[in-house]
Amino acid sequence: MPGLGGRNMTPSGNNGIPREAQCLYLQGLDYSQEGKVEDAISSLSAAVQIEPCFCSAYNAMGNCLDRLGRYEEAIRNYEKVIELDPSHAAARFKRDLVLLKVWRRSTENPVSTDPFHQKNSVVRSDTALQTAGGEPRWFFRYET
Repeated sequence: MPGLGGRNMTPSGNNGIPREAQCLYLQGLDYSQEGKVEDAISSLSAAVQIEPCFCSAYNAMGNCLDRLGRYEEAIRNYEKVIELDPSHAAARFKRDLVLLKVWRRSTENPVSTDPFHQKNSVVRSDTALQTAGGEPRWFFRYET
């Protein structure tokens, strides 16, 4: 049964994820789809308590926390996914989107010289910068 970020889920846990953690993960996804986001977080938290290397559960929990506006916690979960799987592009992208939300929230009272808040400004996010650690970070250019 597919569903763990490219892994095959089997009742015997052949993918290295204990069956109980898999069930809690699936329960968390179900709760999330039903709009029971707090219940989803509880199930996903229990799954990572059982299997601390469960990338898909951390990623799903990040999505739930983002939906609730708990951005710092969402970022921590996406960072955990990236720590466990450095090639997880979706977690990097979602983390960067949440970082942008946090940044935008911190600039709610813009200074008139900030081009991001000027009328008719355009944001371009097509340029990636390399940090000292080699991890790409998005650079947002503002054009007026």
